[in-house]
Parts: sequence; structure tokens; C-alpha cells
Amino acid sequence: MADIFYFSVEDKEASENKRMFQIPLKDCVHFFDLRPWQRECGLEEFPNLLTGDPLVDASGYVFVLMRISAEEIEENKEGSYEPGWYKMNMTVIEVQSVIAEAQKRGEKKRPPRSKP
Repeated sequence: MADIFYFSVEDKEASENKRMFQIPLKDCVHFFDLRPWQRECGLEEFPNLLTGDPLVDASGYVFVLMRISAEEIEENKEGSYEPGWYKMNMTVIEVQSVIAEAQKRGEKKRPPRSKP
């Protein structure tokens, strides 16, 4: 599973308590239009989230990042991706909306329960 985190612009390291969702890589590609060029850095590093714009950097802006492991890439046969941190071009609210919609669709696709 790929991990989706919400990090503030001033964060300097990964914190597991900021992980909000886990989702398969194939769903990240499908629902979020995740692309290999969105990779910021490898897993052993943490991306610099400062933008250089003093207004943004002082605002506490929150970025959405995905952490994707080598195992997840291999398991999903997504050879064009590399393990690392990927910065998404969506806001927190947009991501939550997409996940809610995907969950709703998933619930609709489940077969009805049979009566005992």
C-alpha cells in the first residue's frame, strides 16, 4: 500500500502520525493521476517543502505527499515509478473528496448480502 501523508510546509521529517490513508499504488494512479515525475526524493530522504515564497512558507500550508515503497511498485508492476516521496498536486480537501467518492463507489459495487 502507498501511504498518504499531510505535511505542513515547515515539516522537516516524516512522522507516522501524519499518515492519513493507505491506498494501493494502482488506485493512486487511477484516482489521483499520480505520475512518476511527481517524485520529490527517495525514501531515505525527506522532501524540502519550502516554496521560497515567504507568504506561503509562513502560512502553514499543508501538502499531500505519498510514500511509495519498492515492494508496492513491484507488487503492482508499475516499473516507471521509483520508491520515494511523491508530492501531489491536490489539496487536502480534494484528496479527501476523491477518497470518499472512491469508497462510496466501492460500496456500491459490493454484491448485496444474502439473507440467512
